[in-house]
Amino acid sequence: MSSLACPTWTLGRVAAAARDMGYLGVELASFGFGTSPLACEPAHTCPHKTLTTFDETGVAVSSIATTLRYDAPVRPPVLGLALSDLEGPVRQGKRMIDLAADMGCPLVRVLGMHKQPRERLATCARRIAKRLFEVVDHSRNTTVRVCIENAGSFPTARSLEPIIEQADLQGL
Repeated sequence: MSSLACPTWTLGRVAAAARDMGYLGVELASFGFGTSPLACEPAHTCPHKTLTTFDETGVAVSSIATTLRYDAPVRPPVLGLALSDLEGPVRQGKRMIDLAADMGCPLVRVLGMHKQPRERLATCARRIAKRLFEVVDHSRNTTVRVCIENAGSFPTARSLEPIIEQADLQGL
């Protein structure tokens, strides 16, 4: 069950509904620590409270599904490194790993996403892997693993192989 299907429900209602429908676990959708359209946004609630809410119903938080993506290009070239906040998603990813660890949640899902027009897929994969490396590395001393969703320019598991190989970490 995914909380994305019930964005107006509270975390308590999601947990109770999952129990009543016979689910063993729930994927909590998250738009991060800023504004979110979800009433059941896990980043806006104390992790201990979320853990207690789900423990009381016997339903596990199986993953946190984020909207984080690591494909942003450097624009303008070189100067964009100083002008853009390309590390923002990396910081958010690390915070999501900490949140998941505090809730006893084993997985954080992120997105690969899109290459730029006229860009080689391998170039985009290197850019994503470089940023994703930092996020996955942050999870190494936790029980949390990072999952990358096949989507956009990386529609299959096989198309994600270059990112996974370049990130070269056990936590992905």
